[in-house]
Amino acid sequence: MKFTLSWLREHLETTASVEEIAYALTDLGLEVEEVRNPADRLKAFTLAKVLHAEQHPDADRLRVCRVLTDEGEKQIVCGAPNAREGITVVLAKPGDYVPGIDVTLGVGKIRGVESHGMMASERELELSDEHDGIIELPSGEVGERFPRGPDDPHQDHAEPARRAGRAGDRARPCGAGAGRPEGRERGAGEGQLRQPHRRVHRRRAEGPRLPAVRGAGHSRGEERAVAAVAAGPAEGHRAAADLGARRHHQLLEELLALDGKTYRFAPGQMLISDNQGPESIAGIMGGEVSGVTDATVNVFLESAYWTPIVVAATGRALKINSDARYRFERGVDPAFTLPGLEMATRMILDLCGGEASEVVMDGAVPDTARAYRLDPARVVSLVGMDIPAEEQRRTLAALGFTLEGDMAQPPSWRPDVLGEADLVEEVARIASLTQLKGQPLPRARAGVPKPVLTPIQRREQAARRT
Repeated sequence: MKFTLSWLREHLETTASVEEIAYALTDLGLEVEEVRNPADRLKAFTLAKVLHAEQHPDADRLRVCRVLTDEGEKQIVCGAPNAREGITVVLAKPGDYVPGIDVTLGVGKIRGVESHGMMASERELELSDEHDGIIELPSGEVGERFPRGPDDPHQDHAEPARRAGRAGDRARPCGAGAGRPEGRERGAGEGQLRQPHRRVHRRRAEGPRLPAVRGAGHSRGEERAVAAVAAGPAEGHRAAADLGARRHHQLLEELLALDGKTYRFAPGQMLISDNQGPESIAGIMGGEVSGVTDATVNVFLESAYWTPIVVAATGRALKINSDARYRFERGVDPAFTLPGLEMATRMILDLCGGEASEVVMDGAVPDTARAYRLDPARVVSLVGMDIPAEEQRRTLAALGFTLEGDMAQPPSWRPDVLGEADLVEEVARIASLTQLKGQPLPRARAGVPKPVLTPIQRREQAARRT
C-alpha cells in the first residue's frame, strides 16, 4: 500500500520527517519497500515567461518563441496551440530529463531553427494525460522552482501477510512508537491520533428513498443513497431495488463482474442481490450492472462486514484476487462499518456535491469481546527484553487495547490477537524489534543420562526383536 506524508499527518500528531517515519515503521515490522517524492523528478523544471511568439518560417503548426528564463532569453520552438506572448510556462532546459517522454533534452534544430529547451505539457511531466497544450500558470516568478507547492513524499509498504487488522493501518502503530529513532524527543501531543472525518448531516424526509435491505444472518452493514452527485442521464445501469445479502442457492445463476469476467456461483457462496438477480459478489467484487460510469447521477453506498471464512472460500473457488477479498478474509474491523460509511459519504459530498439520505442498518455488530492476562514478566521469558510494566501498559493502550487490572482486551480491529503471547509480541515490536537478542538454550548436564525405558519395556523390546 502507498500513503503520503500529508495523509499520515491528517491522522497522527507528529513532526517526524519521512525518513524517521520510515525507520520507525520498518522497526515495527511494517516493511517500507520504497520512499519516493514525485516532486523530486520535477525539481529541475523552473518557471519562464514567453516574451514573443511568431510563426515558424517553414512549418504551419510551429511557433518560434523568445522565452525569458533565469539564464536570460532563450529561443524555443513550440508546437502547442496555446504558445503565445505573455503566458507563464514550465521550462525544461537542455540537460533536463523529461519523464513523460523518457528523453533527456539537448539543444536541437527543428525545421532549421535552433531550440534551447522545451515548454512542457502536463503529460510530459506525468501530471495527467493532458497534451493539448503546454502548461499555463496564472502567476509566478521567472526562475521559480516547479512545482510550487510543498513536497509530499509517499511511502510504499509491503502488506503484512496473514496479519489481520494490519492492512492499511499505519497511523496507530506509528503513534505508539512515537519518539523514535533514538535521540528524538517526543513533542507535545506527539503520537496522538486525530479524527479528521466529520459527521454527515442525514437528510430524512427530503432525502432519496432507500431500497429495502435484507440480511443473510452473518453480515452486518449500513447503507445510504447519495442523490445528484453528477450531471448526466441515469440510463444504462440498474438502480438499487430491494437490495440484500444472501447465500446463493439457485442453479445457473451468474454475474458479469467489474473485471469483465462472468462468474457462475455454487451453493453457499455470498451474493448481494436485488429482485432482478445478483448485483455483486459479497466482500470480493462488484458487478458490471451496478458499476459507476460518467453518466451516473445517484449512488448507493454500502459499508458491510463479511465473514472472513466465507469470503476466503468464495474467492478461492472463483479464483478472484481483489483488494476487497485480501482485507475481508484477513479480518476487517466489524465496528467500523458506520464510521467508514460516514467518511465515504463526506468524501463524495465534498468532491461532487449532492444530498445524502438517512442511514439504514441491518444486522448486529459481531461480539469480539475477549481478554487475556498481561504478565509483564513474560516479555523477558519469551523475547528476552526487559521492558517496564508501565511501558507495556502504555504501549497496549496506544494500540487500542482496553486494560482492566492485569487483563487486556484487544480492540475490534485485531482478530489476530488470540492469547497472552500475542500481547508480548505487540509490546516487543513497539519497543523495537532491533533490540531482540538471541538467548542461548540451557546446556544439558554433563554425564550419561538415566535410561528412559523401564526394565519391562526393555525386555519387551528385546523379545520383539528376537
